[in-house]
Amino acid sequence: MMNVIISKLPMKNNSQTDWKAIEKTYIDVIYKDIKYTVFINKYDIKSRYLFINYNDTYDFKINPSSFKKCALGKLLGFINTTHNYAIGDIVKIKGGSIEILKQIKTMDANGWSLKAYEYLCLKCNGISVITESSLTSKCGCNICANRKVIKEINSIWKTHFSLVKYFKNIEDSYKYTYGNRNKIWLKCPNCGQEYERVINSFIKKGFVCPNCGDGISYPNKFAFNLLNQSNINFTPEYSPNWIKPKRYDFYFKLNNKEYILEMDGGIGHGKGNYKNNMTAEESQEIDDYKDKLAKEHDVEVIRIDCDYCHNDRFQYIKNNILKNETINELFDLNSIDWIKIEEFCLSSRIKEACTLWNSGISSTIQIGIIMNLSSVTISRYLKKGRNVKWCEYDENKQREKGLLSGRNRGLPVICINNKNTFPSAKNAYETVGISRTGITNCCRGKNNFAGRDRTSRETLFWMYLDDYEIYNNENSEINIFMWNNIHLYLYDKYNTSSIN
Repeated sequence: MMNVIISKLPMKNNSQTDWKAIEKTYIDVIYKDIKYTVFINKYDIKSRYLFINYNDTYDFKINPSSFKKCALGKLLGFINTTHNYAIGDIVKIKGGSIEILKQIKTMDANGWSLKAYEYLCLKCNGISVITESSLTSKCGCNICANRKVIKEINSIWKTHFSLVKYFKNIEDSYKYTYGNRNKIWLKCPNCGQEYERVINSFIKKGFVCPNCGDGISYPNKFAFNLLNQSNINFTPEYSPNWIKPKRYDFYFKLNNKEYILEMDGGIGHGKGNYKNNMTAEESQEIDDYKDKLAKEHDVEVIRIDCDYCHNDRFQYIKNNILKNETINELFDLNSIDWIKIEEFCLSSRIKEACTLWNSGISSTIQIGIIMNLSSVTISRYLKKGRNVKWCEYDENKQREKGLLSGRNRGLPVICINNKNTFPSAKNAYETVGISRTGITNCCRGKNNFAGRDRTSRETLFWMYLDDYEIYNNENSEINIFMWNNIHLYLYDKYNTSSIN
């Protein structure tokens, strides 16, 4: 595009423009290929500036050399040096609206001056700065978009306060938002071990201490305590024969109907699984398969969306539970202590097991009953607790203690289904006609069951009476719905190859 002066300018000495002689003169120019006529009002000899105007507007001050180059963009309105928005204007932007508080100038990365505004976001009530070009482009609020951190509005301290306890330096929780990709130092409140983690990964996945973590996900802890508070007998990690080797999160029976509760987190469940390179379609097929088999066995599946991502995980899961119609029909959610659930989710079950062990309960079976976990898991927890000096646990002594009873013969047995007892497996065989070897193998954890009831055809489960009395206590009456945990305990106790 062409920018030139087409009028002839007066000269002096045949080499210099006579700017004084040009006063009160109209000059034709070409700017961006369009012809304009400007009026030279005055030339100030002292400052050596021309004062010109266009269409009888204000006098525009310009250096003569700039005029000769036809640098008239500001005069002709192509370049605007004034702010386009006034103080008090309400401007719509991406995601909401802002109110202009002040017209200011700011600098870009190269030091150039830019028109800008101090504004109040009408969505988050934060005060920040936006350039005029960003405002014209309808860009969103810096604070809402987490480009600027305000402690009381969008810091981790404000949005995810429950995680602040893990920060080594609490000031870091003031400086960053939940989506930041910087690394920070975290500190386990239980064992004191320090770790460096990427912020957004920590916020999404939560804190799991490699040193003393119990390996139970936050959603599963949430459901575990919810079921406990509802006084329901339930089985975690439920894996009946018809679904093996897969498993469900929780199984319970209520009002003569069977239910499975699945807490669907952010990995799998119709989303990709980075741990095993599974596609979203493949992960959905697994859920569909598990739902299909449960339906075929007349078990209703309840699924709770726990993919909280960057949301507050406690509130996200709680809201989805409150919105679930089946859960509301089965449980009295008004009686639930939600604070206790969050405290349980943030606690270490390893420390809980060690505390019970230190209180004098020197039996992994009894601790497992109290915590509704298998003795295998309790043994693993106590080993980790020993490593961080939370307890003194010797698995070799426990192994010897368990194997002694396993080597005895003629031990009394009990059928878990009907609580009938017999002096021995042989006597049970003679009475009910079920294989003595099958009953013995069931008592020792080698078989999952032995025989069926002659009338109801119900699968029968067996234990040595001594084991039953140890496993049972006044707070937890053994029933067949606890069998998965019992079976794991029996296998661990009587099969030395399964003990680490």
